[in-house]
Amino acid sequence: MYYSKLILSSSKFVLALLIGAALFLSGCGNEESDDITGGNGTTIEHSSTITSDETWAKGDIHIIKGYVYVNDAILTIEAGTTVQFASDAALIIQTAAGLIADGTTGQITFTGQTKQNGFWRYIEFQDAAANLNCKMINCLVEYGGGYGDNASMLYIYNNPTISSCTFRYSSSNGVEIDDDARPVFNNNTITLNTKSPVIADFESAASIGYGDYSGNGQEYIDLSSGTLTYDAALKKQNVPYSFSGYNYINNATLTIEAGTNILMNTDAAVIVGENGGFVAQGTSSDSIVISSRVAQKGYWRYIEFQDDAVSAECKLDYCAVEFGGGYGTTASMLYIYNNATVTNSAFRSSSSNGVYIDDDARPTFSNNTITLNDLSPINGDFESAASIGYGNYSGNTHDYINLSSGTISETGTLKKQDVPYRFNGYNYINNATLTIEAGTIIRMNSDAAILVGVSGGFIADGFSETITITGYVQQKGYWRFIEFQDDASAANCILNHCLIEYGGGYGSNSSIVWIDNNATVTNCNIQHSSSWGLSYDDDCSPTLSGNVYVDNDAGDVKTH
Repeated sequence: MYYSKLILSSSKFVLALLIGAALFLSGCGNEESDDITGGNGTTIEHSSTITSDETWAKGDIHIIKGYVYVNDAILTIEAGTTVQFASDAALIIQTAAGLIADGTTGQITFTGQTKQNGFWRYIEFQDAAANLNCKMINCLVEYGGGYGDNASMLYIYNNPTISSCTFRYSSSNGVEIDDDARPVFNNNTITLNTKSPVIADFESAASIGYGDYSGNGQEYIDLSSGTLTYDAALKKQNVPYSFSGYNYINNATLTIEAGTNILMNTDAAVIVGENGGFVAQGTSSDSIVISSRVAQKGYWRYIEFQDDAVSAECKLDYCAVEFGGGYGTTASMLYIYNNATVTNSAFRSSSSNGVYIDDDARPTFSNNTITLNDLSPINGDFESAASIGYGNYSGNTHDYINLSSGTISETGTLKKQDVPYRFNGYNYINNATLTIEAGTIIRMNSDAAILVGVSGGFIADGFSETITITGYVQQKGYWRFIEFQDDASAANCILNHCLIEYGGGYGSNSSIVWIDNNATVTNCNIQHSSSWGLSYDDDCSPTLSGNVYVDNDAGDVKTH
């Protein structure tokens, strides 16, 4: 009996050993668990929401299936760990949650179970995630982006730290940064992706730190339009930025680093508005280029400095601006409504004008080259004409500086340029003196006139080089007259060594030069008037000497 009991006990013991061995062996295969502390070479599948802190160990292979959410918890991935995504899988960091993937001591890999572009979907940091607990350092992220034509492998909606990471083999974009996101994003390599390395918004573009962004299907950082309301700097990268739509800067300044290249998408524009600034300061050896996604005149619209922008923070220096002006038949690539500084820059290949300067604008504008534009180099106003500094303005379809009519009330000088000025309409000078530099050429448009009124002056002294005031069309009477009115400042009403021709088109009793005060007109050629050459009021005593009159239809000099 004792022997029988012994045999029975032994049988139970053996059975227990067999069951234990079976359970042990079954534990060595695939395991589904969200409480991971192993690291023994186990393959672990993750498919449910993580709601308490956990660590994924380096020694295990972790497979994400479906959408795995981290909510109100921190997921830590050890350095050296490999995380594989099943088809269409994603990892989403939600409210008060974090992902700490610090591969400083050993790269962390996020890859697809199949090495195929777009095999899995994305990693996402949502806007309510815990910023300080969202970190990816020295990570390799590859073969994702399979969520649509304009998807990304990494979505950033908050302020995580993403540094020293590589993003490659996405079937769409590498990384997307939302307009409200301000990540620490630097020293990353984003390459071999089907579309752009980074897609972001105008507001978040300054968060894109230095990195290597080349070698993608679209060789530019793609920015959607928006409104910038905080001071920011756009860094020079090894690929251009692409601007789309209308981009506004209000109550903030955007600084563009020397050497930066910006490609404007179709109909794009930059508008610097209330208390805004746009500082694009290149150097002679590292200029800033603002060009077009397609090398086609008028492909994009314009840059605009509005009148309520901060003049001191509106600067273009050593910039090349090209292929814009596509806002209409009389548009421009650059609109200036304030006192911006535009120096040492080139404006070329506009489908309309190069630059517009408003009547109230007084920019610092010098040493610019404006050429190859379909209309004029500069389209401005009579009031702001003295702001146009020396430059190279030739080689445009309309090789003249086009000035709309107006009233000058500030003393200034019209500088000699390499192209003429064209005056339009009636141009008044009151309580100020306009000096015309020797050698200047003015072409008067149809029915245009210059009227020097109350306390006004017009000094055109061409002693060293003749000043020419002629018709835009070389036709008698094409324009009207220069008039020195009786309340003008006679001492500042001077025509000396000027060629004045093809005016007088105000009627048969008109003249090219009309004097109602004691002006000085000397050593001038006055010719081809459709009426008189010069007329003056018989109550006045102008100084008239050394003038030559040729081919004036009504006669040379008339008193009235």
